[in-house]
Amino acid sequence: MELPAAVAAGILILGDATSTIKLAGMLLIMLGIPACESRGFPKKKTEQSYDERPRSSLIRALPLGTVHHVKMTSRQAQSRSLRTQEATMGDLERQIRAKASELGFCKVGFTSMDDLPRVSDQAQKRAYPQFFEEMIERGSHPRDLFPEGRSIIVLAYDYARHRYPEKLLRHVARTYLSRSYLPLEKTPARNRLDAFESFLTDWGIRFEPDRNILMMRPAALRAGVITFGRNNFAYVDGVGSFVLLYGYMVDVELEYDQPSPDCICPPHCHACVDACPTGALRAPFDLELERCVLWDNVIAPKRGDGSDIPLSHRDSIGVRVHGCDACQEACPRNHRALDPHRSDAVDDPVVD
Repeated sequence: MELPAAVAAGILILGDATSTIKLAGMLLIMLGIPACESRGFPKKKTEQSYDERPRSSLIRALPLGTVHHVKMTSRQAQSRSLRTQEATMGDLERQIRAKASELGFCKVGFTSMDDLPRVSDQAQKRAYPQFFEEMIERGSHPRDLFPEGRSIIVLAYDYARHRYPEKLLRHVARTYLSRSYLPLEKTPARNRLDAFESFLTDWGIRFEPDRNILMMRPAALRAGVITFGRNNFAYVDGVGSFVLLYGYMVDVELEYDQPSPDCICPPHCHACVDACPTGALRAPFDLELERCVLWDNVIAPKRGDGSDIPLSHRDSIGVRVHGCDACQEACPRNHRALDPHRSDAVDDPVVD
């Protein structure tokens, strides 16, 4: 299944998004996840021996592409042993946080490989497509994705710090203009991830990226990286909701962070609900998927049933051709993110 790669002025937006799995990842952005799981602090697991277990048949069936986790040579294993012996408690975590900050990530957190809260109840209540429910099931069990894993590293990147041309923002949501959602090779976003993966490799850490399969938002909540907004988006406190989440399941046990509260929005705020152009956001946390702009102008046309955008939706969608930022732009928690004079704002040389 191939997604649109360019809109407006021929600007490349999504990159190589050729699988149903990646398409389902876009749906995760739209799904509300209130009260995801118990806020109890996850206990660390006892050390397990590493083996050469084959991945489950479920995972082998997924179009994962090239495996990124590290197969250590004896020299690498020896180097890792020495480094871990020398490292004091918290030293590796500090190194990871420092590297993430150096590479431009706005927040990093650590959590266990325990099963993540299933969002399937929400999907079933809202009659979501079967392939989406299957995606949720796959991504809810980190140990099935990476049996050697002992911790999950969650990284957040603030893509609102880039200035985007106003003429494009009328048509395309910022996350796709950022080209960070599914980054192409040799782009700044891909180089950033490559550099972080090289750092893990240098430490002799075996890892598996989230590959847009792992349920990143529940993982990020449990890792203390995000809270949820009443518009269903993930927010980094002090940064906003214009963030992308990346995850790495690693074979080392890290000091887990305390989970975040589910939501810290003002309890009576409904700015996002009022701003939704199609009425898809019917109430806080309550999204009618098939009225969302992203569903109508990206997902529905690719379902294979020849669906057109319903006539009743077209006026409210207007000139938006790929996604929508209306509920995020109206949110008070995003005032700093959208400040054109923010001190850390940078021009994007590709879309400028």
